[in-house]
Amino acid sequence: MRPRTRILIVDDNAQVANLLRELFSELGYPCTVCTDAAQAVAVARQCLPMLAFIDIGMPQVDGFQVARNLRASGLPDPLYLVALTAWTDGITQRHAIQAGFDLHARKPSNMAALVELAAAIEAGETPSAELRARLEPPAFVERPAYAG
Repeated sequence: MRPRTRILIVDDNAQVANLLRELFSELGYPCTVCTDAAQAVAVARQCLPMLAFIDIGMPQVDGFQVARNLRASGLPDPLYLVALTAWTDGITQRHAIQAGFDLHARKPSNMAALVELAAAIEAGETPSAELRARLEPPAFVERPAYAG
């Protein structure tokens, strides 16, 4: 039997972070919360996560930098990074992928889908397109500037 997926939650909003921790802890997933994004790599080195939910809009160090830092840290693979954010525009989605996130999920999110995501990661599976669609923001169409 595979070990349970260890989860890291990085969010400066302690209420949101603790809600996620409670959800996953009740299901038996070992969870670690980090509310100081500047400490995320150090915390990750201690808990060795396989899945991380990271907010984008945080003070001092944003979620994009956290993702870049985690990817460059030499942490063992697999490490599946999820940008869990209220920022759902196309530019943010593009920046999230460029920063090293595997998935850009909207906040608030479908909690059942987050649990399915953790189960897929635990099983060593790639999340299905249907599951990703339940988590990702609707497709964003960039429009040309108004020429007036």
